[in-house]
Amino acid sequence: MQNTFRPRGRPRVINTKTAEERRLERKARRTERATAEAERLPNLPDGARIKRATVELLLGISQTTIWAWIKSGKIPAPEKDGHRVFWPASTVRKLIGECHAQK
Repeated sequence: MQNTFRPRGRPRVINTKTAEERRLERKARRTERATAEAERLPNLPDGARIKRATVELLLGISQTTIWAWIKSGKIPAPEKDGHRVFWPASTVRKLIGECHAQK
């Protein structure tokens, strides 16, 4: 009797990338999304939600610095929607103005 077994569905793809390469790709995609959102900031209404990654990019600081500044009261705490944090666009514009005024 001849073997008639054939796998069903998609053929298995062997992942040739290392964990570090995959991590760097994810980081690059997040940065691209944040950059696109940052470019739209001037045209957004005041109530629009700006994500943490975009605020990091606009202020030129890290995630750790954001949380330290929140704890010290330098910037206001973000609003939360489940596990996501964001700031209103009006608040982000004010933060950018303050940061540029200090430099």
